[in-house]
Amino acid sequence: EFILTGLRRASKGQVEIVRCVAAGPCATEVTLARTPQDGLEAETFGASVGLDPTGTHLAVGAPVTTGRLQTLRGPSVSLYARNASGEWRQEGGLYYQQAPYENDFDPPESFGDAVARTRDLVAVTTEGVLRVFERRPGEEGFRQTGYFNVPYRSRRFPPSVAVGGGVIALGEPSVRPDTPGTVGLFGLAPYGWTRTRTLDGGARGGISFGSTIAIDGSRLVVSAPLAGDGAGEVYEYDLSTLVAAEGEETASALSLRIPNPVREGATVRYVLDRPARVRLSVYDVLGRLVSTLVDGDRADGAHEIAFASGLAPGAYIVRLDAGGSTRTRTVVVLR
Repeated sequence: EFILTGLRRASKGQVEIVRCVAAGPCATEVTLARTPQDGLEAETFGASVGLDPTGTHLAVGAPVTTGRLQTLRGPSVSLYARNASGEWRQEGGLYYQQAPYENDFDPPESFGDAVARTRDLVAVTTEGVLRVFERRPGEEGFRQTGYFNVPYRSRRFPPSVAVGGGVIALGEPSVRPDTPGTVGLFGLAPYGWTRTRTLDGGARGGISFGSTIAIDGSRLVVSAPLAGDGAGEVYEYDLSTLVAAEGEETASALSLRIPNPVREGATVRYVLDRPARVRLSVYDVLGRLVSTLVDGDRADGAHEIAFASGLAPGAYIVRLDAGGSTRTRTVVVLR
């Protein structure tokens, strides 16, 4: 298990990675920091942190103080990887990129307010924008592949972001006392990342709903520090159910079920209400065909087929075409 602690200090910021062994002591594995020579962002280094589920890839945010952007020398989001010897090495960084159109709530200095990471994906927020960066197969660096405007939120409860299970979750606490906070869920469709669902904290969750969020396997955990009588509450959702429910008609004759995330030996299950020509295909995030699991006529009823055998870790899109209908699911393969 890993515990991340982001620290701010007057002279420099630090991030400590602490490894805790079961039934044993906890010890600091490494301390990452910037020096004053790196620029003003050294003071805010560690303002946000995102560690991937395997504990081998890390993103550290260092938003720049308002009005001092010209002093920036290093990246606003630094990326690190842990090698086979257990050493942490910087593998590059992300810089603010000009918005595709004018947005008053996308100031460069707030880039890195919140970060989340897997090995090949980094999600970064500013005050009013969520950006998605991905590293494509065969490429060393990351490129921006998603850009989403989000409602302007209170600086008292800045945005939060988490990545896992093929989903990006964005916490959006509210700035208006009469409007509850929300959590937006973003999934990978064949044409790219898209917002698929919004969870509303309701009257009880209040404006602080979504202040912090975390994804652990198929669980989504959302905090609301001011919920209820002000004592605070934590909400837990079944992420696999939320993702599976998207895009399905309640009375649909065609269904596609896949565990998410998946490992070796997972099974895809689909149901037909009548005999049909079926094509079940797997694509990578670039839309390239990886494999065809089924291609032929099938009888009505339930069908199962093995999935994920031989696939490299990463995100994939599974597409089912049958009887003139289509279902797609985004899944993440773990090893």
